[in-house]
Amino acid sequence: MAGYPTQALSLSESAVERARDLNQPLSMAFALLYQSWILSWRGELEATSDSCDQLEVLVENGGIESFLGLNRVNQGWVASMRGEHEQGIDLIRSGIATWAPNVFTYHSAILAEALMRAGRYQEVSEVLSAARDHALRTGEGHGETEIELIAGELLMRSDVTNNAEAERHIRRAIAIAVQQSAKSWELRATMSLAQLLRDSGRREEARSILSEIYNWFTEGFDTRDLKQAKALLDELAM
Repeated sequence: MAGYPTQALSLSESAVERARDLNQPLSMAFALLYQSWILSWRGELEATSDSCDQLEVLVENGGIESFLGLNRVNQGWVASMRGEHEQGIDLIRSGIATWAPNVFTYHSAILAEALMRAGRYQEVSEVLSAARDHALRTGEGHGETEIELIAGELLMRSDVTNNAEAERHIRRAIAIAVQQSAKSWELRATMSLAQLLRDSGRREEARSILSEIYNWFTEGFDTRDLKQAKALLDELAM
């Protein structure tokens, strides 16, 4: 999240190898769980699926059932990204129900994205509202950036006449990411803002803000977000 996706992947791979050497099922479960999160943040769909499958087998064989719910959320993300919308949503909801209220804000963001991909916009609004209430009540900041970003993108999709409100949500997402020193989330939110500005005829402003955050990065150029940011920058430069 701090903006070093290559180092994150390397560390997660080392953790899995260390857990395998120790032959400790609980350590391996933790390592695989965090590896699947990191892989999903990098946008690596098939690798995330493989990590989830390994964790599922380990949990079933080792009786570490507490990890099932968290794994369901990641499996649901994979299914949703593959276009298996209903299965993905069901898996994510099942995982959240198992683990609520832990990591509720971030898991709600995953659910909201899946619902939006399925075109279920009213449910997206309900999930975002519940996530905001939880974050405000508990102080759980992990996922707040994504919640505000999805709120803005929801308006961009469902109410094209309300770009000003969409921009407000996305700029708040960027501000939260800056406050949390979460450069990867800042990049994702800035891409969304750049698209909104481009569509509003503010191409130079869009190019300027996106190039600033993109040029901060020194690694991870093989990840989904940085590839998309580069493609958008190339488009805005035309």
